[in-house]
Amino acid sequence: MGKLKHYCDIAIYLMHRTWWNVMSHFGRVHGVVLMYHYITDEHVNTMPSCQHKPETLESTILRLKKEGYDFVFIERMLEIIRTKDKIRFAVVTFDDIMDDVYDNAYPILKKTHIPFTLFVASGLIISRVM
Repeated sequence: MGKLKHYCDIAIYLMHRTWWNVMSHFGRVHGVVLMYHYITDEHVNTMPSCQHKPETLESTILRLKKEGYDFVFIERMLEIIRTKDKIRFAVVTFDDIMDDVYDNAYPILKKTHIPFTLFVASGLIISRVM
């Protein structure tokens, strides 16, 4: 059962990615969602794609600003997509936040006036206590 679920998860991911690519290609979506987990210079025992240095966060923000992206909250992104607006948007989110988001990311986001969303886990999915 574990392998089947794994392959189903991969299939769902690929379908979502394909939908997003097709819609972007035909001009329906003109934005990016930047999802971060760790913003730190220290090594974190996690997947490499989940860890970013503060300098990388800042350079990404500055590059997207220079390219004309408007940084918006998730609610505004959904409105842009629903109305098929041509605004180039960027959304910044943080999953499973740790202290490094406050210590390393927040000063950059504050300095560059970037809205962001934090997704805070109240417990483990497999846990009975939340």
